[in-house]
Amino acid sequence: FDQQINGERDLALYPNPADAQINLHFGQRLGGEATIRILDSNGRVVSEQLVGGIRGKLLSLETSWMPVGMYVVEVENGAELIRERISIVH
Repeated sequence: FDQQINGERDLALYPNPADAQINLHFGQRLGGEATIRILDSNGRVVSEQLVGGIRGKLLSLETSWMPVGMYVVEVENGAELIRERISIVH
């Protein structure tokens, strides 16, 4: 799912696997506001938020409340949809 343009990542998500939080670092190519969703292994949305001014931004999301398992992080800014898999371990 990793999206790259001219060798620059649109989204870096770390650490993976994660425990208490994940960090999303948005590339310079993404702009505007974006909806960030976390989906569980059954495709259900477990978290959703709207974030403005994402270009080059570093965002930390709390994950300590999430059960252990595999998830998909989606970032949608109207023009693009980026998906990254993440594993939560405690």
